Amino acid sequence: MYSTGNIALDQIRKLVEAKGVDTSKTETIEEREARRKRESQDFMKLYQKQQAKELYQASLWPNNQPLKFQFKDWKPNLQPNQQLGREVGIKAFNLAKQLATTNHTVVMWGKPGTGKTSLALAMLQSLMAAGKSGMFVSTSELAYLFRLKFSKRDAEDRIDRVIKQMKKADVVILDDFGTEGGIISRINSDGYKGVALDLQEAIYQVANARFNQQTNSWTGSMIITTNNSREELERMYDGKILSRLIPKEADYMIDFNQLSDVRGRG
Repeated sequence: MYSTGNIALDQIRKLVEAKGVDTSKTETIEEREARRKRESQDFMKLYQKQQAKELYQASLWPNNQPLKFQFKDWKPNLQPNQQLGREVGIKAFNLAKQLATTNHTVVMWGKPGTGKTSLALAMLQSLMAAGKSGMFVSTSELAYLFRLKFSKRDAEDRIDRVIKQMKKADVVILDDFGTEGGIISRINSDGYKGVALDLQEAIYQVANARFNQQTNSWTGSMIITTNNSREELERMYDGKILSRLIPKEADYMIDFNQLSDVRGRG
């Protein structure tokens, strides 16, 4: 037996069909909701992809030359201690897998030419392939822009863009952190005043934006490479900045100090 509602629907359907409309192809309420949900999801994916592209394009590369490196490109055999080279590569690989589902800061310490930037890039490429947004920032290039900002307006605009995007990206490489402080002899000399205050303030803004004080946790991940020791960084930067940048746990630090400089080899 038809209910009054069904009769009304049948009458409406007949009237619509009389106008030449094929009601067999008309969406049900459930089908319409499912379509709208798919369209919304597709839009969000497209939006996130565009946002990720803009973040990556805001990267600040050394000498304006984009760099790429993958884990498959890592060559432990270039190191005199090949086992140590393998262990460093494996630790970076495992941390990349971890950062795909959690947020944290990773620091790579060590001498120049040992592969810190290469493995940081490999981690970034891995995380971006997993759907994370990311960008690369050369600290020395950032410091150079700060020195230019009083003479070139476009430098100040570029700084604003880079800092804004550094706050938003899921993963940020801060490469060669500490080079902006000058050579080691200058850092350790009497009267050294540290990194320029405007640059310190910018780094603080980024670090603060990427850390949730309420939950005491990172809201995004950073991969920091540096040739400097913790003590040297402490002479360059205010403690509140390093507290937000440098992890306390050894699990999130990769030591390259025992590796050899292999720049230009292989």
